[in-house]
Amino acid sequence: MSTTTLAPTIFNELNTFLQLPNKFIPEPSTTILIKDSTNSMDGTFLTHHFINSYFQPNNNNTTSTITTNQVILCSFYQTFFHYQSVSLKLNLNLEKLNNFNFIDAQLGNIYLEEEGDDLLSIHSPLIITKLQNLNLNNNNITIFKNKEENLENYLKNLLNLILKLKKNEMNQHCIILDQLQYLFYYFQNNNNFKKLILNFIHELKKENFTILLHVYQENNLKNNLNEQNNELNNFINLLEYLSEIIYNVGPLPTGYSKDVHGRLECKVVVGNNSTALKNVTTTMMDKKVVLHYKLFESKVALFLPGQVASSGSDLFLI
Repeated sequence: MSTTTLAPTIFNELNTFLQLPNKFIPEPSTTILIKDSTNSMDGTFLTHHFINSYFQPNNNNTTSTITTNQVILCSFYQTFFHYQSVSLKLNLNLEKLNNFNFIDAQLGNIYLEEEGDDLLSIHSPLIITKLQNLNLNNNNITIFKNKEENLENYLKNLLNLILKLKKNEMNQHCIILDQLQYLFYYFQNNNNFKKLILNFIHELKKENFTILLHVYQENNLKNNLNEQNNELNNFINLLEYLSEIIYNVGPLPTGYSKDVHGRLECKVVVGNNSTALKNVTTTMMDKKVVLHYKLFESKVALFLPGQVASSGSDLFLI
């Protein structure tokens, strides 16, 4: 008795309304930015949309997820278990993918100011899953002991780690930097923060990585007036300038609705001297598409403003 494995779930509306190809995969060196201003980090489903896009079956074969693409997910906040639990609902088992790697780059609870608890001062190392056939020396695994840790060394170690994980024989490579705001909070006192991050992204582009950035942006006007959030917003604006595809996930401007949980703005742009989307044909270039979404316990619906989420084919697992 044969069993059929469903293809990983993707959200086709994200491509359809931007008039991008079905099962669209961004070209090498493309930068994608997800700006998330929802308290519950709703934009996570976009991260999984792109992961699943890279692992769509070849030649319409729905019984296999073997592809010639590689995805490296670097998280500054969540554990592998979080992504695995969501992916399983989306018909994808990350643990069984040879071309998927996870880097745990959590930096500890940077908000705690209390002293005297040694356990809280220990920050997790760069932990890599899927270490088969990968030789790493101790210099590539860094444990952070305090906030004075050098950002330049951290990014250098992280870049070396990513390059060692990279499988050059793969067709396309995607690096996901998830919850990037925690890196900012941890190293915000470094005067060269923006420059070092931009250099890091530049090095990844030189290696032909498609780069997906997911960052939380405070949506509260009062909180935005403080210096820390103002600097973070300036940093996010800089990331937006560097990006070719931008998703802005936020609450409804009119407030809570039981039928609509949030608003998603999608935009494809061409940055200065960008060649990342040179082969993409769409009349939506530099135009904004607005969608609404509704979250369920294990599903999400995407639809145009004015429409409502149905209980049928509009629902997608997440």
